[in-house]
Amino acid sequence: MFDRVKRIWKKQSDEPIQAKPSFTLPIGLRINGVIKFNASFDTYFLLNTGKLQTVPCGNEEVVIQSVSKSTIFGLDIYRAYFDAPTKSLLQVNTEREKVNDVIFFNRAFCFEVIYNSKDYNNWLDMIGFKDIKTPDGIEFFRDWMSDIETDGEYVQPIKYSERIFSSETMSESWITHESMLYSRIIPDGTEEDIEYLLTSIIKNEDPRGSYSRYFVEIWPGIVVNKTQFELF
Repeated sequence: MFDRVKRIWKKQSDEPIQAKPSFTLPIGLRINGVIKFNASFDTYFLLNTGKLQTVPCGNEEVVIQSVSKSTIFGLDIYRAYFDAPTKSLLQVNTEREKVNDVIFFNRAFCFEVIYNSKDYNNWLDMIGFKDIKTPDGIEFFRDWMSDIETDGEYVQPIKYSERIFSSETMSESWITHESMLYSRIIPDGTEEDIEYLLTSIIKNEDPRGSYSRYFVEIWPGIVVNKTQFELF
């Protein structure tokens, strides 16, 4: 009897414990899951060559390395970050557990800034202005609080926390954002052909609390539909 219990205990203890995030994810997203982009996804980029700031991630199939949850304007925002030649993510915007839309973002720029430095303050002044231009001169207009007459030419960047769960550490961490979402109509497109530009100053804290680092990140993105990708 004792040997049998010992064998059962050993079998159970040998099985790795799979840590999970403290939040549930929509549309089948999961840590270490696989996203496969279909041909229609690449076709969209081919049809809009030279018109987009957004670029494909570089792989047909990608593995989800990290997932996150934020709450902005009462919406629950979920992100799946994946391992790809171009750092990219899939963002799912939900309201009362109903999916509003899915956006594919890729990171176009990322650089560190010193807190309260001239560069930091200059970016803080830009994030929230009524429009913003990319380094190659493409103009985007404020999407959040976009009514200039009501909201003014400048609004304070939206500050929110992102709770991230990573497959590398199997633990949760928090990142603070000061962000603004911009958008534009894609050249020769209709009012539904929108490209977004998410601009943020992020505060990345050491888990031990010994230091904080600040980065400016710029993410162009496009809305995708469920026919353009599969989840495994």
